[in-house]
Amino acid sequence: MSTHYLVGHPGTGKTTRLVQEFTAPLDAGVRPDRILVLVPQESGARRFQAALTAPRRRVTPHIETFAGLIQRHVGLFFPRIAPQAGFGAHIREPARVNVESAQYLLDQLIAPYLDRFSDLRVSRARPVIQVLDNLNRAALSSFPLQTLAERLSAAWRGEASRHRAYSAAQEVALAFRQFCLAHGLVDFSLSIELFRAHLLSADFYRAYVAAQYRHIFADNIEEGAPVIHDFLTLLLETAESAWLVEDDPGGYRLNLGAEPASARMLRAPCAHVVHVQDARLAANAPPSPAHFAQALMAAITARQQPTHALAAEVTHLRYWVNMIEATVTRIAELVAQGTPANAIAVIAPVVEDVLQFELAERLRAHQSDRLAHPAAFAPAHRSAARPRPAYFGPPGASGVGQSSHPAGGGTRASEHNRWPGRAARTAHRRGQPAVSLCWPRANCRFRAMGAHWQCILCALRSTLQLAGHSRALRPPARPVLDTATSRGAQPGRLCAGRGC
Repeated sequence: MSTHYLVGHPGTGKTTRLVQEFTAPLDAGVRPDRILVLVPQESGARRFQAALTAPRRRVTPHIETFAGLIQRHVGLFFPRIAPQAGFGAHIREPARVNVESAQYLLDQLIAPYLDRFSDLRVSRARPVIQVLDNLNRAALSSFPLQTLAERLSAAWRGEASRHRAYSAAQEVALAFRQFCLAHGLVDFSLSIELFRAHLLSADFYRAYVAAQYRHIFADNIEEGAPVIHDFLTLLLETAESAWLVEDDPGGYRLNLGAEPASARMLRAPCAHVVHVQDARLAANAPPSPAHFAQALMAAITARQQPTHALAAEVTHLRYWVNMIEATVTRIAELVAQGTPANAIAVIAPVVEDVLQFELAERLRAHQSDRLAHPAAFAPAHRSAARPRPAYFGPPGASGVGQSSHPAGGGTRASEHNRWPGRAARTAHRRGQPAVSLCWPRANCRFRAMGAHWQCILCALRSTLQLAGHSRALRPPARPVLDTATSRGAQPGRLCAGRGC
């Protein structure tokens, strides 16, 4: 067995080496379905998919995200783990609950407890989001929901009235979990719990992964939760070869459960641990963004002061849009004074798409095309390229999908990237406009689960009525799944009355 662990700064060629090693077993004739590639997010899988010389072969390697693998395996072995997990004996197949559906169900369950959140002076949506976040954090950190209020109270040093809200949050989380178990619903937190508590320790599952995955390639393992590291530990026991990659510094997904310290424990079972040196930080290397990143991390983690004086400017602004405009104006002034554009760095706690889009648009308003370079803001500005194709060229399928993402309802971002591409290919074959094929094809996906979801909502209403909260369930402004009317039901009803 050959196991390797690569660790080093981001951008030092570790992933490139991983992709090269990934193609080696394929070239040697290894069955592709015995190869597993794990990445933290779907964008990280593109380099591995591009490396496949025969992408249309029937059998391809397993290239999956951390969360995607967990959800797929939970669905695969659900009939075997459902009874001991607390699901009803009549439930043989789980129904996936995405973020939007979970928020809708929680919004109904939280209605009887709203008076206990009155001291917080927040909108109704805020406790819903916090309860859902607590469910996910409890699953990723492996602590029971029954201790949720105790942990929140221990971290609070303010008024004692806040403890009432924490107790209500725990009760809502437990009610949501019981409702999911009773009706065969599996959200993200429950899928993590099922995988950790009922799959990893099962003998049949250990035998399955030992026979299925013989060659392992995992990138950015520091961005994974401890449950992923436990899974990799299980794979290392029987794999013929394994390549693990860690970025140090890393672990930027702390809010999503990342645990770099847990990832480093995987160095022990690996036969070869290689620390990849960063040539950009050598003594004779020219100045580069890597030096800035190193100095910034040192200033944050080790409280190191800069070796030279800094001319710091502090500006107090009230609104986010004013901050963006002030930043862009200052950048334009520096460029006008002769500062190279590539010597300017914009740092933010969270770099969202909307932030990148606003920066790009406002920099263009200052006629600074050198600053708003497409390579720097490509994920955010492709939708803005459509009315100005002379500047950026026609948008691709990913650009169309991302521009439709804010109006896509309860779908995942990955689905928005797939639908336009599929529609464009189908339209090319049929000689039809692509725009007429995108949403009808997508709507079929929802109609398939429509009848089941209508029954789920009907059961939710019955549960709240039995608990004495007949007014708790509010009909949504727009039906979550508008399929009842297609079966002849009256508009506005949650269920058509069949099987409820």
